[in-house]
Amino acid sequence: MGHSRSRLIFFLLLAGCPRSADPPAGTSPVASASSAAVIPPPPTAPPLPPPAVEVRMLGGKPAAFQVASLGDAVDLSRDVRVEQDPDSGRYPLGPLIQLTDKCDHVDAGKCVTLPAKGAITPVPWTGFDCDSQCPRACRANAYLGPGRFRYVVKSCDGTRQWESVWFDLPPYK
Repeated sequence: MGHSRSRLIFFLLLAGCPRSADPPAGTSPVASASSAAVIPPPPTAPPLPPPAVEVRMLGGKPAAFQVASLGDAVDLSRDVRVEQDPDSGRYPLGPLIQLTDKCDHVDAGKCVTLPAKGAITPVPWTGFDCDSQCPRACRANAYLGPGRFRYVVKSCDGTRQWESVWFDLPPYK
């Protein structure tokens, strides 16, 4: 009886000890050949970086600028917003100008493709709100200077934008 009693205590103690190799619930302790060699999925390619575009101010005329692709080709909206520095106390949104390098008044579409490592030097902004880039008849054409302005160029789909540095438009001569 003493021997049976010690066996009983031993088995009770052994039954209360946690097992270190318990398989997860719902699985079999015997590995199958298909689950033994788990192959991870191939890594996904990192997303492509956004197009690198730079809006550069040029010397010569106060509002002369250039838009350049620093990498791949990119489709840009032809409309360029002229923004006025809000700290000047004046209306922050100026006129629209176009990414066009000549004044031929031809509708060239809503977008322009800038080739890889290419650039476009648009006709500079005149500083006026109506006759803003190319000569045309305007009934109420106002000069918006002096002031601080910048250009905002957007992607053709409108999801990205690039700004120039702020530049000073001098008083009208």
